[in-house]
Amino acid sequence: TCSGVRRMMIEKFDLTEHYAQIASWYTYRRQVPPPVSLLPRIGFIISDVACCFLYQTDSHLAFMEGAIANPLADKERRNEALDMIGVTICEEAKRLGFKHIFGVSKVEAVQKRVKRHGGVTDGVPHLVIKRAL
Repeated sequence: TCSGVRRMMIEKFDLTEHYAQIASWYTYRRQVPPPVSLLPRIGFIISDVACCFLYQTDSHLAFMEGAIANPLADKERRNEALDMIGVTICEEAKRLGFKHIFGVSKVEAVQKRVKRHGGVTDGVPHLVIKRAL
């Protein structure tokens, strides 16, 4: 279940308004920002703090991916923002008719966050292999 945190100011991700902001977070972390063409149409952001996306499938399964937080934001704010965005994505997925949500992460803190919100992990950090087609 996806519940149990209080509301903060969450906005729908807008490419024109927010992409440069999240790209700078990736760059600060010495990571390559995702190309615009790989971002889904549904994402949520708490400006200057954190962002994540909902990838839809043609089944009852959706994916929560691309979580990123501003490395310069206060740690408590980042954690609260990521919690809120995760809950919002779960609510949106449910509203859209999805029955399950899935994510992949090699970050132990992400697995702990999932468990705190009633999710299940296999306890093994994962690194997904990706390849352009």
